[in-house]
Amino acid sequence: MKKKQASQVLRPVPQADQPATKTQIAVIDPDNVQETLTIGPYNATITSNMVTLTFTHTRLDIANLMKEAPALVPVNVVRARLVMPIGSVRNLIATLGEIVKRADAENNSTQSKSAH
Repeated sequence: MKKKQASQVLRPVPQADQPATKTQIAVIDPDNVQETLTIGPYNATITSNMVTLTFTHTRLDIANLMKEAPALVPVNVVRARLVMPIGSVRNLIATLGEIVKRADAENNSTQSKSAH
């Protein structure tokens, strides 16, 4: 069994519409939800107080490849769609901002060490 590489993990933040509790609610993954690669355009739409985030992955059109067509035709395939309240999106933005700041600080630290 392969050991997964350690990565930074930020603790869950309380949802905007739920009060913060002193006890941590357990996070479980009984369905073993897989990671999904999404290297392609994304979209966000707002309906009432809900935000829908749609993520895509760009790949070659399989039908075109199977016909052995001379042209390689890329298509954007929807890979994930998340629907959440606006408050949760605000928390997500703040969390992602912190992750990016940490990654930038680590990269700058690594670069400055290797420059010496």
